[in-house]
Amino acid sequence: MDPYNDDGEVLTWKNVSAWTKRTIKMKTEIQLLDNVCGIAKSGSLLAVISPSGAGKTTLLAILNGRYKGILKAEIRLNGRLVDPNLMAVNTGYVCQKHCVFEEMLVAEHLEFMARLKMDKNTSREERDQTMLKIVENLSLSHRLGVRISSLSGGQRKRLALAVQLLTKPKILFCDEPTTGLDSYSATNVVKLLRFMADQGKMIICSIHQPTSDIFEMFDSVSLLASGGSLAYHGRVSDISDYFSSLELKCPSTFDLSEYIVSQVTIRPKSIKGSEFDRAKVTGIVEYFHNSEERDVLENLFSQAKAKSKLINDFPTKRSNISRISFFVEFPWLLWRTALLIRRGYKTWTLRFLLYLMVMGCISFPYGVVQIDQTGVQNIQGLLNCLMMEILYCSLYGIIFTFPEEMPVFIQECADRSYSPLSYYTSKMIILSIKSAIEAFIYTNFVFGVTGLNKSLTDYLLCARPVILISLVSSAYGFLLSTAFESITTSSLFSVPFELVNGVFAGLLIRLKSLPWYIGWLKYISFTYYAYEALSIEQWNRYSFIECDKEDATLCYDNGDQVLASFGFDKENIYLDYCGLIVFILIFHVLGFIFLLRRIKISAAY
Repeated sequence: MDPYNDDGEVLTWKNVSAWTKRTIKMKTEIQLLDNVCGIAKSGSLLAVISPSGAGKTTLLAILNGRYKGILKAEIRLNGRLVDPNLMAVNTGYVCQKHCVFEEMLVAEHLEFMARLKMDKNTSREERDQTMLKIVENLSLSHRLGVRISSLSGGQRKRLALAVQLLTKPKILFCDEPTTGLDSYSATNVVKLLRFMADQGKMIICSIHQPTSDIFEMFDSVSLLASGGSLAYHGRVSDISDYFSSLELKCPSTFDLSEYIVSQVTIRPKSIKGSEFDRAKVTGIVEYFHNSEERDVLENLFSQAKAKSKLINDFPTKRSNISRISFFVEFPWLLWRTALLIRRGYKTWTLRFLLYLMVMGCISFPYGVVQIDQTGVQNIQGLLNCLMMEILYCSLYGIIFTFPEEMPVFIQECADRSYSPLSYYTSKMIILSIKSAIEAFIYTNFVFGVTGLNKSLTDYLLCARPVILISLVSSAYGFLLSTAFESITTSSLFSVPFELVNGVFAGLLIRLKSLPWYIGWLKYISFTYYAYEALSIEQWNRYSFIECDKEDATLCYDNGDQVLASFGFDKENIYLDYCGLIVFILIFHVLGFIFLLRRIKISAAY
């Protein structure tokens, strides 16, 4: 099909220049693309080729509306300026690395994505037929019942394509769809793209080292030189003659695409001959800038802009898909989270048994605790150990599991599969419930071993603050996981905060002895509220404690005196519960804010 026909959609981009964002270590921005232009039309297959690091992926991200850096560009669809956010919603983008939960079955993953990406008015029958047709066309029907982890490289690429095709996009971007594949699989993937282009889709691919037979399947090519400048944009069939006019004729023993890429590559400065390369590449770029091919490109830009056709319901048809109800997204995200926990039962079971063993190590030294003068210190120490261990179990259970999902979340969120609020809420509920259940079991185990749970009512009262501290530490784990990209960094940050929490809990220091300018710190320690509530629930029911005044230097007559000695007041019980709930809300609100920030700054390509 002629890539420059007048039918269908036409996408043009002019004066595209991009720079990286400046960071603390980077004093100046690095230019990634320099005044790049191009055109693509429905029914055509466009290849973007270049040396490594010359901006192939960056260009695709810009055209799809995913680029996060500094940008200057004029992008038009059918002659009209198009908003980057609109392009991201109304096109398909196949990332170079398709991030997905590998524990899921292929059919489960496709069903999940279809429910969230396809039009909300689509009937179940129509949705199933669409999925069936896609998997048949992509030769995935026989792999629907296997886990994604069992797929080959080519099958993973086809699965990524299947997800993007669910919404029937008119424009499809593919970032290096053949990378990592053998020549046979790579050829099959490009044949599939060629077939879809022949059906009327506009497909733009960045591609690395295509073989000659793969290269010939493309209609047109956009060649970027080292430094991000445009060295050629036109028909694949014309590129050989074009470079021959530059007295750069491809030897018969060379692959054409490999040869032309080598001609626009600049070697590092440390390698001899880099200055010669730079001068040659600059000459090739300037030659194209003054060539007839560039004039043809400018005429096509003018024609497309002059027509300014309507976009054939292009935005309005797909914009409905991006507004799937929260009440549709939320249960499906809950389902996937629960499914992943169930599939990883071996890991969760091992972790649970290890923590249960730790609880045993905490409990057995205390034996059966007696309610007497010597038992006061033992009980307070046991309650503190229980609280701190629950805190660490819940905190590190989140820190070491939640960040693993970040690449998948960022990619799916960039695809507008669901809203960040739906995702965060579903993760918060499932993982918080899991932490609360584990805390309940651990507390029951410890209290059973030490004999503290004299009655069900007493046990339930003491379990309340333990469950709340598990929810607080889970929320704190969400905050650390979303605020820091590195688990190591988040762990280091949490150490001084946890140290302050431990010191001001009430066991290691007498809170009433603290001066006013330090004593207020206990109110920003969530362990203080938890430890006070746990102590109150434990000692509030003891109106008499046996004391042998001849053997004891200090006697506590009742539970109130025990509480007072640690600086606690039983009247604060509801204040403690409210304080823990406030910490849960604050940590989750901050966690969600940091999650939104991660979406804004993280590249999803």
